[in-house]
Amino acid sequence: MDNGSEVPQSDLAGATALVSVGIGSPKAFEAQIMHLEAQVTPLRWPDHHRYSSQDVELILQKSRGLDYVVVTEKDAAKLGELWPQDERQPLVAGLHVVWEQDADRVVSALDALIAH
Repeated sequence: MDNGSEVPQSDLAGATALVSVGIGSPKAFEAQIMHLEAQVTPLRWPDHHRYSSQDVELILQKSRGLDYVVVTEKDAAKLGELWPQDERQPLVAGLHVVWEQDADRVVSALDALIAH
């Protein structure tokens, strides 16, 4: 979460991953990780979950023997201070927005807002 290194998406192909998320649509996120051909073990928390040290212990326990722990950027921000420094860091899935329509207009509008 804090080391800044990147793992290619291709590294998830054939890997086992605990996908631990506290978001509104956990199945959609899990499906994205499965699309990368990872074997997913889900660990779902309520949306906007406030993590505790006991939650971190559960994540670590359930991830033993798996290749990765995968979390969202939102969850990484909440877990950061609680995560033990001597434990393997989770992979943090970045969010990239793709506009399906009118991308130029949306980008121009956002640029105009930023300029003011």
